[in-house]
Amino acid sequence: MTTRRPAEGSKNPVLQGISVLSAAQTGDSLAALVALRDTLARAIDECGSKRDLAALSRQLCAVVAQIENTPKPEPSLRNEIAAKRARRQAEAARRALVEGSDGRRHSIRGRHHCLS
Repeated sequence: MTTRRPAEGSKNPVLQGISVLSAAQTGDSLAALVALRDTLARAIDECGSKRDLAALSRQLCAVVAQIENTPKPEPSLRNEIAAKRARRQAEAARRALVEGSDGRRHSIRGRHHCLS
């Protein structure tokens, strides 16, 4: 999921791509769609541009329709374990990133990713 947050001194949102990626990597298309839906909803809430708002709204409607048309898996122990594993992996990935004071993300391994 990518989440959005406003950059300091600017109304332009900055993408932070963790949870949608984690959900997509699980191979569970419903989980990826739900993560994308949540990301789009956050982006709409924080959007400052009417042009971007219209595009994000169309995308959100399409994703919600896909979620509604996706057959729901029957509850099973295997699905519950896979969901817990995916949540743990996503949380571990979030903890591995540290927000730098300069607006850049710094991973614990020393790689720098500029998001501005």
